[in-house]
Amino acid sequence: MSNSYRLTLILAVILLGIGGYVYFVDVPASEQAVQVKKEKQKLIPFDDRHITQLILKTAKEHITFDQGERGRWSITTPLIAPADGREVRKILRALTLGKIERVIQKQATDNIEQYGLQPPHMTVTVTNNQETVTLDLGNPGPFSSSLYVRKTSDNSVVLTTLDVLTFAKKNLYTFRLKDVLFFNHAHITQVELKTHNQKTVLHRVPGIHGMSPNWRFQEPIGGPADKTTIGILLMALEDLQAEKFVDTEKEKLSLLQTLGKPVATAIMKTEKRTYPVSFYQHAGQAYAQTSPENPLYLVNSQIVKEVSQGLFGLRDKRLLGIPVDELTIVRVTTPEDRYGLINQNDTWLWEEDPATPLNQKAVKLLVSRLADLPAEHRIDKEEVALSTYGLDQPAITIVATDQHGKERGRLHIGNLDHGLVYATGAGLPGVVQARSTILTQIPTIQELIEHTHDRQ
Repeated sequence: MSNSYRLTLILAVILLGIGGYVYFVDVPASEQAVQVKKEKQKLIPFDDRHITQLILKTAKEHITFDQGERGRWSITTPLIAPADGREVRKILRALTLGKIERVIQKQATDNIEQYGLQPPHMTVTVTNNQETVTLDLGNPGPFSSSLYVRKTSDNSVVLTTLDVLTFAKKNLYTFRLKDVLFFNHAHITQVELKTHNQKTVLHRVPGIHGMSPNWRFQEPIGGPADKTTIGILLMALEDLQAEKFVDTEKEKLSLLQTLGKPVATAIMKTEKRTYPVSFYQHAGQAYAQTSPENPLYLVNSQIVKEVSQGLFGLRDKRLLGIPVDELTIVRVTTPEDRYGLINQNDTWLWEEDPATPLNQKAVKLLVSRLADLPAEHRIDKEEVALSTYGLDQPAITIVATDQHGKERGRLHIGNLDHGLVYATGAGLPGVVQARSTILTQIPTIQELIEHTHDRQ
């Protein structure tokens, strides 16, 4: 073996040894050092999901939060009340994601006023049942998201990645759960609405062909309610938020003496539970109470108007009085024409000449407009003085029959007045006003036929 070959082999062995050391010893050790460094940079040494208690102290407030069953947070100091879990989790998440950018003082001296730590703006304490960490929060740091913090565990002052906006302007109201009622509107089966002069009871009935449920009156009348209006009302009650809390018994009794009797009460029922709420008004403000044990809630006064809107606001205001899917014969009388339409197996025919084809799309649009025409305003609860409104000899008359041959639909349209027309209908008692666009939306029978010819 030549000397040059032997030297090359020796160098190869040495390089292989160095490479193995780097790969198996030096690199893992470096990675471990980086990991240790990263762990040391964490502000809180445990996961936010494991925190069971949070305490926030400022010069004005001392708030304690405890985690209960199913991860729900409650305020336990200075009162006992449900906490807004979203707000609590924002604080915990920020703390556990926060990092230490730089150690300012390893041992804090008395000269820490420049960091806003003498006294601190807020003291935060978190516990995970095994370990407790307390942090004093000071002034914002030199960067956009940075905050000076004193760690009480080793009395060091550090610059962190915390954002002052996460903690600024947070108080007891911020962290309180502001929901007044706790129900799902989709599960409500009955609604009672009470005012000083009326009690209204509505119950939920299945929708047609599995569609959205309908609502019907039980008291003080029978008949269909406006399911859209009821749905909006229930969602408004479900989403009702407290703008202020009146907690102490002394404050509640004093305020109730000023408020007097409730102006409106809503009682929502499911198959298993009842959700009552009473509303009071005074000096332009509205208060809600769900039970004597709970607080009085200052709420948006608009909800009182929605709860006490009365029968007309809650009724199904469609004037014809028969749903479109139950129509079998529709007879139309206008100043220009008179004709009848018959629904036979979902095909509409001209009553006088069934062999003449009609434009099905146009007929169905007409029938839908007639069946769904709503009242906009009530003029008179009774059908009296009809000549005043041009309803003694109406310009347009619609009569509708169901599949059993029973006349159930009726609509009379009278005089035009400022963009509205006076009308009466089988679906709503009294004289009302409807939108005047219906006057131009009723074609003649010839137009229905001509549309068919044009399409062909």
